[in-house]
Amino acid sequence: MELSLFDGGLLLIAAFFAGAINAVAGGGTFFTFPVLLLTGAPPIEANATNKLGLWMGALGSVRGYRTEIASLKNDLKRTLIINLIGGAAGTILLLFLINAQFSHAVPWLLLIATLSFIAGPWLKKLQGTIESSDQLSTSFMSIITQLVVAVYAGFFGAGIGIFLLALYQLFGMNNLHRMNALKVSATLVAHSVSAIIFVVMGRVIWPLAIIMLAGSLAGGYVSALLSKRICVVWLRRFIMVYSSAITLYFFVQ
Repeated sequence: MELSLFDGGLLLIAAFFAGAINAVAGGGTFFTFPVLLLTGAPPIEANATNKLGLWMGALGSVRGYRTEIASLKNDLKRTLIINLIGGAAGTILLLFLINAQFSHAVPWLLLIATLSFIAGPWLKKLQGTIESSDQLSTSFMSIITQLVVAVYAGFFGAGIGIFLLALYQLFGMNNLHRMNALKVSATLVAHSVSAIIFVVMGRVIWPLAIIMLAGSLAGGYVSALLSKRICVVWLRRFIMVYSSAITLYFFVQ
């Protein structure tokens, strides 16, 4: 497909912001997916290209959070396995079991995730876990919920960071930077297995993907480094506002 200089530049900027916002709160698809559609990419190919393009941003974010990731130990291993399985399942579901009605559920899923993140501190007090050891719960409910979210990540993934942060907070984690580190690791795995499947199936538009790879890598790495220098209170407030904006967008589009 032919790509104009304007469309290429717009996509590069969108990918940079997507990589940056994914390192902090998730929701980068909000920036890139509409731009991919504007370039003329069919919806399924746009989704496939978006997954591969944002993969590099996730890689950059992991690099930026390497210190926190090194301290996650068992939480990291378990999370990576869950997202490997769920991401593959979700991608296969998208390719072979397309369900047009699923798009109508996305705003409601985002709303639940946003409200869960906002209410997280109060819910943890009720659960008596506010003074926990900051380890992710290994309960059956925790594992199943993470698996469901991983399937969603492979299927579409809009707002996936919001879901993950909400889950980690509800299931025992307190430190937002460690939560972000675990989130970007999980996202990298889900995007990686999804991208591999899309490439094998020939659904990626490579000129668009290459532009996105460059932009999202730069945005993800820069944002991951800067986010650790931001006050946790303000970072949490930013995530609340941004996640609310994403949710509103999906309701009114």
